[in-house]
Amino acid sequence: MASKAETKAVIDLGSYSIKVGLEGDDSPRDVIPNVIGYPASLTAHIPGQDDALEACCGSKALEARGLLRLSYPMKRGACETKEDADNLGKVLETVHNDFLAVSPDETNFLITVPTLSSWLHLKSVTKHYMENLKAPSVSFHNQGVLAMMGLYARTTGVFVDCGHGSTQVVPIFGGYALPCAMQRTNLAGADLDDYLRRLLMQEGRAFETGAERALVTEIKESGCVYVSEEAFKKDTSKPPEPQEVKLPDGSKIQLNMSVSQSQAMCAEALFNPEIIGRQMGGIQDTVLAAINACPMDIRSELFKDVHTSGGTSMLEGFGERLNAELKRVAPHVKEIKVHEKETRQNAVFLGAAKMAEVGEIDENFLISSKEYAEHGENIVYRKGNGLF
Repeated sequence: MASKAETKAVIDLGSYSIKVGLEGDDSPRDVIPNVIGYPASLTAHIPGQDDALEACCGSKALEARGLLRLSYPMKRGACETKEDADNLGKVLETVHNDFLAVSPDETNFLITVPTLSSWLHLKSVTKHYMENLKAPSVSFHNQGVLAMMGLYARTTGVFVDCGHGSTQVVPIFGGYALPCAMQRTNLAGADLDDYLRRLLMQEGRAFETGAERALVTEIKESGCVYVSEEAFKKDTSKPPEPQEVKLPDGSKIQLNMSVSQSQAMCAEALFNPEIIGRQMGGIQDTVLAAINACPMDIRSELFKDVHTSGGTSMLEGFGERLNAELKRVAPHVKEIKVHEKETRQNAVFLGAAKMAEVGEIDENFLISSKEYAEHGENIVYRKGNGLF
């Protein structure tokens, strides 16, 4: 068991960004892009670095993206290859050296993981903290439970986290998550980035390199993309207003995207994945499947308490559209209510920080250095059982 005298640090590990802080923080101390960049050529020089061949991580990589090959270590909430795991380790080293003023060997780390995460991902993260950082302990906690219990202070409801790599739905009843009803779909912000890039290409603007793809994400976050209630009503009579976006070189472009209403608002792909060639249900279908997997006598309560979080949920109109779609796919339900909070983008981090502060870390999910030394990285199969 971790000593109470040791510092507790919170690492909200996402596909697009990493939010870090300490126990009790009411907001992340830093939000670091989860990206690493390598020089695109042998003669490239990264500003601020003496070694032209040295990789850089986080914001520095995005600032020098024109000179780099960008790589995102986590796809869909997990590392897919050993190279990705090594890159994530480099990003985490930067996080702890530059943003967290703590000694890793004297810090207990609470790390958030998505629903139905990869065991290989948990093993690689555990190995990094135990072998490279020499941490006394590391604990993993489900992102859905953290957000619902932390930000929304609810003991019953459905948590819908729409992030960059995946969307996860976690029903909670009486303060307990229902693992058998948890759902996850690989339909989220990254898919909107790809769709927006295709839409821009139809206008004659190509974004091919890693640096240019990162720019597409910035265009999306600038307010170009929003969720349309009119698209839900199939009203395509009025084209959207053109959006003006400023590029890093100071030039401005007009984004017309007026071919059709659905193309103009690429967020439509979240609720109608067929427009991007995905043969799957939308987010509303994932929420419905999660609720229908719960006992019949609590479903009506869950429909009244649907809560959103995650960066993609910050798109204008997301909550209203989800509410309307749920009413369409579940017309028999008398009352459906989707709740949104302004701070929902940091919901998972806030829940983790509160949990660490009050000392409610589940010992079943905590791995101590002593246990790791005895069992190795395979300890996650026993300690992680029940997370998903």
